[in-house]
Amino acid sequence: MAGRRYCASTLLPNGRCVLAGLEKQPLFNSQGDPISLAEFARKLEMVWARRPAEVRTFVEPITTQVADDEGVVTAVVTWQLNNEQKQVESFFRLQPSPYFGWDVVQTSLLDDLLAVLS
Repeated sequence: MAGRRYCASTLLPNGRCVLAGLEKQPLFNSQGDPISLAEFARKLEMVWARRPAEVRTFVEPITTQVADDEGVVTAVVTWQLNNEQKQVESFFRLQPSPYFGWDVVQTSLLDDLLAVLS
């Protein structure tokens, strides 16, 4: 549906995201300090409030390191905004999901996006 945002987990009728899949995971801010799921969701909502609904985004991994139960990816994220190309280099720390696959438990992307979109 054009103009509507979706989350990886659940979208409530009021449009708020429920990041239920991350409830069992430890989460960290970009500096590595522990944060709550509510803090993570607040920062995510701040990004969504500043980002246009329809943006074509490209993610190009630069480095990938996987060791046992943790992975770190550095990637360049590029998108168009007001006919101008924007780009950030961000890192993502991943841990095995209690459900399936991997969860991002720490990233610099939200802070990087807030800096560019402010």
